[in-house]
Amino acid sequence: GDVNGNSLVCSMYRGIFEALDYRVVPLCNELDGENFLRILDSVEPVVKIPQPVGKDFDFEDGDVPVAVTANANTSEYELSCAVDPEDPNNGVLYFKSGTHASNGDYLYFNCSGAGNCNIMEMRFYFKDTCTPNKAQFQVKLGESYMMTMGLSDGRVYIGERTGTGQCISNSDLYNFKYDGWFKLRVEIYDETSTGTESPQIKIFVDDELVIESNNYYNKHDPNKMFDKSYSSVRFLSSKGVFTEVYFDDVFVNCENKSYEEGSDDVSDSRDN
Repeated sequence: GDVNGNSLVCSMYRGIFEALDYRVVPLCNELDGENFLRILDSVEPVVKIPQPVGKDFDFEDGDVPVAVTANANTSEYELSCAVDPEDPNNGVLYFKSGTHASNGDYLYFNCSGAGNCNIMEMRFYFKDTCTPNKAQFQVKLGESYMMTMGLSDGRVYIGERTGTGQCISNSDLYNFKYDGWFKLRVEIYDETSTGTESPQIKIFVDDELVIESNNYYNKHDPNKMFDKSYSSVRFLSSKGVFTEVYFDDVFVNCENKSYEEGSDDVSDSRDN
């Protein structure tokens, strides 16, 4: 029943009886109280099951989810649901960004959550119309990490940047032959969960650990600390490049996750 309503009635009934000059009838006696306590003792404890608060997108219904937004800088910009270029029965997200003298178009996957680990996972597909560029995109995970990704000479390149201007930057931490769809996953652990004094970043390609890093966003600036804020994943198409890509099975979330140190044999760039 309504606990608040019951409490209100219980607090008022005595005054009502007295105003009507009726004998006040007790709602319960001592034996009722003892019986109530026995019932409480026999009940299993209530366990609250946390519900996931991340965003999981598969684009099957044909509508761009409200948590997927964009900011257009070019007239060629397009964001829509589309048919998988390799599977006509699968729905995906299509994003096109035109060339621009400064920055291209922005794409956001918005999320919420709380925990020690920021997570991004998605399947990704470059169209062959893309301007070859090792840093086709800047991919920024909230305020915690920025990576770069691009397609050039038939290979996908993954790098990282700690900011803009004079920062730690490498556009070729890992590269592999492009054969169509691939899965990308990033895990960013805050310093409280790594057993070190620094956040740790893990990047996986097709479920294989390929990059380990501690170059969090703004690391190059001695006046700034690690900021784990994570409200969105932002894709920014680099200036002067034309981009057409597809996304599928996108998952972005912040959650509690145990950190495990990677092995010494993190994969080198794939030769196949």
